[in-house]
Amino acid sequence: MAQQAPAKSTFTFDERIDDEARDYIRSRNDAFASALPLTGHFHWAFVEETTGRRHYQLRRNSAPAACYVELTLDEMQALEDSEIDKIIKHNERPCIDVNARLDRRIERLNDLYADVKQWCETGLLGCQIERGIISRHQEPMMRLRRAAPRDIPTLTILYQGMSTRFVPRALFVIGANGIIDVFGPKKHFSLFDLAPDSAPIRDWKITHYSDKILSPFTQPVLTLVVKGRG
Repeated sequence: MAQQAPAKSTFTFDERIDDEARDYIRSRNDAFASALPLTGHFHWAFVEETTGRRHYQLRRNSAPAACYVELTLDEMQALEDSEIDKIIKHNERPCIDVNARLDRRIERLNDLYADVKQWCETGLLGCQIERGIISRHQEPMMRLRRAAPRDIPTLTILYQGMSTRFVPRALFVIGANGIIDVFGPKKHFSLFDLAPDSAPIRDWKITHYSDKILSPFTQPVLTLVVKGRG
């Protein structure tokens, strides 16, 4: 009985990708296919920034949210096959889906504020919580990728005549999955989410604005900040 040939991956292209780019990417498909964790049907999409710069994204047809790599044509042309393999396997050039990241950011902020509210109610007798928004917030990456402005939630703690405000500063920052300014009654802190965007559990770390030492953000730490002792 003849041995069945191994399944091969197939690739389709966004109709807006021009012929020159399509021909070049097709010539490198074997390198991309060998780096992918499984075979199947894949699709090349692209994002064009307001500057005209195009980023090509390799996605899985059956699960469009599964995006394996995002590169410009110039970057592809400069990469050896072994480098493509490394980039995909180590997720060194993840796709940037601005709107999806913004949705997850708002979910993370609401989860954080729910924890803060519970910590206040159990550890700071008489505290009050006020929710607010930053209206139509837009960061440079959002403008670059043509993402619409968003309303971003804020939180204020009122305690014994003092206030502590949580004001999200930015999502697209190097080394963290977002940063929040925490304006305590006496000091200004920075609160970072150090967990990857796809992680099921967040990793909030806080530091004094002028310091570089990060500490886990816990209920005792919140209490010190709110009381002006942090």
